[in-house]
Amino acid sequence: MPLFGSSSSRSLCGNHEESNEERFYKNLNNWELPRVPISQIYKQRSSSFKTDYTIETIEKTIPLSKKQETVPLLLLSKRSIKKHSRSYKYLHFGLVQVAIKPLSKESLNTSILLGLRDCRFLDFKDSPLTIKTNLCNGPVYFDYYPNYSVSLQDAHEVLTLNIRTGSLPVALIYTVHFKAMTSPFRPKALRSS
Repeated sequence: MPLFGSSSSRSLCGNHEESNEERFYKNLNNWELPRVPISQIYKQRSSSFKTDYTIETIEKTIPLSKKQETVPLLLLSKRSIKKHSRSYKYLHFGLVQVAIKPLSKESLNTSILLGLRDCRFLDFKDSPLTIKTNLCNGPVYFDYYPNYSVSLQDAHEVLTLNIRTGSLPVALIYTVHFKAMTSPFRPKALRSS
């Protein structure tokens, strides 16, 4: 759905004209990350390896700050990792989706610097993905297909999001599609970034 409609549309509730700003906020509140079915991430077949497909979606509001600061966010919760560690030894990351929505008025200069990092690499330049964008026209999102397995013992520290915002608040939504496995081999991923 496009974020902006035509400049004058009739409301279904009455005969008054809905302003661009009202439409912007309405569309922004209803905006969600596009759903990606497991069948587009992993080849599903019966096998002798025990697996568990999981999709974890988290929405966080990044608070207003007076200065530009980098906020690191762990992608997986310790609770989720603990749950899977009872039956599995490895996680395979199939897809990470990240979206940023402005929590400010339409067309304000809301610049963002976002990096998806693998914390096992010390140099920030080795990050799999870094984007710099402006949210003046609405939400921005990306899909990243890491296609690698990690031990459950350090899974919560592997992929992190580092976000640097200006002085305007934003909402960060991210979804991690992963597969818990007993073996680190043959995850049957269909895509790789």
